[in-house]
Amino acid sequence: MAANTSEGIRWTLQAATNFYPDALHDMSRAYQKGLGVGTNLLQAYAWEQLYAETSPGSIVGKFELNQMALTLDTTAIRAAQELAAKFKQGIWQSPPIQRSLEGTNLKLNGLVGGSTPLAIINGKTFAEGESQTLTRGQQGPITVKCLKIDTNSVLISVEGEDAPRRLSMK
Repeated sequence: MAANTSEGIRWTLQAATNFYPDALHDMSRAYQKGLGVGTNLLQAYAWEQLYAETSPGSIVGKFELNQMALTLDTTAIRAAQELAAKFKQGIWQSPPIQRSLEGTNLKLNGLVGGSTPLAIINGKTFAEGESQTLTRGQQGPITVKCLKIDTNSVLISVEGEDAPRRLSMK
């Protein structure tokens, strides 16, 4: 039986809102990677901050907060910290559960530097700002737009997702 990401997020959120440390960490990872929810680094940072304040998360959580801080500006970090403060007060919204894009299996196959950097995603070449349609077998086509190409990763938006996601070279 295939995993049901929307059901998993629902249960994980319930545990996280009861401040169960592993669930706090799992919500952060879900928002970082767009697993069952749209990618949202502010939400990810807020959940990770709560995790870092627990005994089990004091070391790993603080390390991961520092890693996330490298990708956010100070305004975004302050906003995420304010969001974490609201979470502590019991003020949160249920995340918009993403429709399953399983089968999309988006993979960054390669990066080409130069004056016009290129990213190869699922065998198709993208320049920054370019959109292309990728096939998903029986689920039909999906449109992917390349937003930014970095040294080891690419930021993309995927049709049907409410926030961009990052694909990294592995």
